[in-house]
Amino acid sequence: MNLLVCGSIYSLMNKIFQNNKEPLFGRADIIIKLSPFSLPVLKEIMYDYYPTYTNDDLLALYTFTGGIPKYVELFCDNRILNINGMIDFMVRDNSPFTDEGKNLLIEEFGKNYATYFSILSAIANGKNTQAEIEAALGNKSIGGYLRRLIEDYNIIVRQRPILSKEGTLAFYKQKTAYEMKYRITLSVSGLTILIKTALSLK
Repeated sequence: MNLLVCGSIYSLMNKIFQNNKEPLFGRADIIIKLSPFSLPVLKEIMYDYYPTYTNDDLLALYTFTGGIPKYVELFCDNRILNINGMIDFMVRDNSPFTDEGKNLLIEEFGKNYATYFSILSAIANGKNTQAEIEAALGNKSIGGYLRRLIEDYNIIVRQRPILSKEGTLAFYKQKTAYEMKYRITLSVSGLTILIKTALSLK
């Protein structure tokens, strides 16, 4: 008998199978981390559901969903795959997109979500070094938070200049899908502005 376990809360799945204090530690034969759909796959999906799509429609789908299957499915099931339709769907009352990113991250971060939100907001607004992020948060020490965002939550990455030595100033960057979710959920009015800006950068 084989047991297949699926989950969307990264930190929880990581804890269940990779924390040596958990009963299922070391029991998984294989762990698959599913990646977002690639652009070629999104093109095939667009062709199946909306054969007359334009390049702008494809760009919009990629920009709004980041290739995350759940969000792509929402547009496909509602047969809304043109730019204006997608925008209207995302900003309407009770839209599933309005609080999705926020609620997902609260589930991940638990009671400390406010600090994590502040860090992600600072990074999304161009504060990319630890010193800059700490200054934006009132000089609060965030080393542990940054480590968990990288190792436990897999939301940001730490980068250093090529050929630089250990200890050289590092830069922090959000991974694309999470950055889009976080930016989108900042506000509904900001969402429309972001969408129009993204679509103008072709």
